[in-house]
Amino acid sequence: MRALIWKEVRELFPAFILILCAAMTLGIVDVWYNWDKDRFVGISLGFCWLISMAAALLSGANVMARETHGQLSFLSSWPVSRARIWAVKVAVTVVMLALLLVLMYGVCCGLLSMRGYDAWHIYTEMVPVPQDIQIATLVGLFCFTLMLSTLLRSPMAAAGLGVLFGGAVLLLQSYLTYDYLPGRWGPWLGWGVLDISEAAATVTFIFIVLVAVVAAAWGFVRTPIMESWRRVGRTFGAYGVLVGVGFALTILAVLFAGRPSAKLLGSVELDPTGHWFAVTARDQGWGGLWLVDVGGERRRLIARGPVGGVGWSPAGDRLFLTWCFPGTDKRSDWVVEVPSGHMRRLSKAEPYRQWSWGIEAFPGSPKGTYWPAGKRTFVTMAGGKLRRTEMPEQFTMDSVIGWAADESVVYWAIRPHMRLSDSLPPPEHPPASWTILDAESVQGTTTVFKAVMPGGNAEKIWEARGVWWGTAISPDGRWLVAQKRMNGKPEGPLAPAARRAHRMVLVDLTSGRMHYFDDFWPSREGWTPDGNHIWCNKRAYGKDIREQEMNLLDLNTAQTVRTIGCAELDGQVPSYINISPRGDRMYVMSYDLDAHGKQKDRYVWTAKPDGADLRVVAKVDGEILGWTHDGHLVIWDRYADGTAIVRLDLDTGETRVLFAPERR
Repeated sequence: MRALIWKEVRELFPAFILILCAAMTLGIVDVWYNWDKDRFVGISLGFCWLISMAAALLSGANVMARETHGQLSFLSSWPVSRARIWAVKVAVTVVMLALLLVLMYGVCCGLLSMRGYDAWHIYTEMVPVPQDIQIATLVGLFCFTLMLSTLLRSPMAAAGLGVLFGGAVLLLQSYLTYDYLPGRWGPWLGWGVLDISEAAATVTFIFIVLVAVVAAAWGFVRTPIMESWRRVGRTFGAYGVLVGVGFALTILAVLFAGRPSAKLLGSVELDPTGHWFAVTARDQGWGGLWLVDVGGERRRLIARGPVGGVGWSPAGDRLFLTWCFPGTDKRSDWVVEVPSGHMRRLSKAEPYRQWSWGIEAFPGSPKGTYWPAGKRTFVTMAGGKLRRTEMPEQFTMDSVIGWAADESVVYWAIRPHMRLSDSLPPPEHPPASWTILDAESVQGTTTVFKAVMPGGNAEKIWEARGVWWGTAISPDGRWLVAQKRMNGKPEGPLAPAARRAHRMVLVDLTSGRMHYFDDFWPSREGWTPDGNHIWCNKRAYGKDIREQEMNLLDLNTAQTVRTIGCAELDGQVPSYINISPRGDRMYVMSYDLDAHGKQKDRYVWTAKPDGADLRVVAKVDGEILGWTHDGHLVIWDRYADGTAIVRLDLDTGETRVLFAPERR
């Protein structure tokens, strides 16, 4: 073995001493040329960096490739194993390469330090590449050329093909890490929880290149010298197997050790049928999506990683989500079958997706036949395949105001442009596209259209001057209600909430007959099941907030048939009404006022849809998410130690925690 070591040192020493002398000479010139001169310094360190990369490349290529078949046969005849021969040759080359790098950098840095320069600072400016990337590149060049040097008999061929092979492996790693695996199994794997940073990718790459050394050793040791093609097959086969095992172990580590924890709640979406809700949560970047039933009996983690854009199909049997690719701006859409949890991809990755499947703000048709999938696009499921339905040019998904009960017709409203906030004074020279709500006469019109599905032509059914809000269609498609704010200034200490007077219009779409109501504004969730009544807020302009009422309006007679005000609510101010999807009960939100006229405590009342059997249920501190399938409420409640999703029983007033953050 000593003879083999001496042989390796003797053959590598000329190149070793030549490179070292060149570095020393350049270091001396670098310091001498800049002595007492304010010139650019550090060229010697840049030379060291370039030479170190070339030395690593050529060292790996020369380990075995410089030996001819006759020399390899002679070495194999020695009374030692081929594994020891291979190990000695690699070890001697690694030691001499490391010694060369230490001496080369040491001499140049020492010369610069003698002159008073900060060598490390100069090096970081000369080579603006992170140190972990430099190390990974150095190791990669050596290991890949070493692997090919066991297969080829030409050092230059091993060096050239080693660079090509290493580049191909790096591209494949990037493709698997950032594209294929996230694109195919991202939400299932939770690949994003790895937070694939530069350092993590570098460590992974170093592992892959070190596997090349193991594969090279396996191919050389286990194959006779003369059977070159068998050695090639075994070497690359071992490399592929080892890299595959490494990826499998990484995936298993993510699945079992990287389970997301729910310490910070993100968003909560209740399904339209009231059986399930989906909640996103995370803990220091480890995010996930949980599916929970409203009874609190079942809770399941269905997606991992950076999940967003969660929305339900109207039938509540599918859950849509957008999954964000780690380290990129790409998004892909997925659908989860409920309650089975089966997941499949709906769209490939696209950058900066602005419209996602099943956005909760733009629900599909009542029975779930049509799902929103773009600004003017619905999709339907037919024969197990998705089919796209393009809507007319006038249509936008955020303008939908209602559907026919049988999903045969969709209605939408187009309004003039307007300012988002009317609390600020208008600019002196507003853009021509703005409509200032403070003006008595508003330019532009609000137009309501309908289209017969799928994708029929737009038909205008109503038009009125100005900006009309709260536009809604009755469940039977006969009535249209809309609200308009008029000019005015608030009066009295308790009237700041009434910035303007309100006017509501009731339109009979069958006859075109219209009724106007001053100081009314409709509740979109206030339709009774028969479609002939709707609950509306009422308060005269400039009046005390305590005079606000909820009125049940008979659409056939245009008369109020029931009123709920402060007197019926024990002095509390009614806020809004919501009738359950089953149509058998409703809840009324109310609030107390403090001495300054500001909202204080909030309460939930329950009654029948016609206002009968009105009674208080409980005080709430949170956001009501919606109705359960059995007629109770799901609330995002805030309490002393954090937040929780709770179920409020409207019969007993009791609450039950369905989902709470894990303790820190």
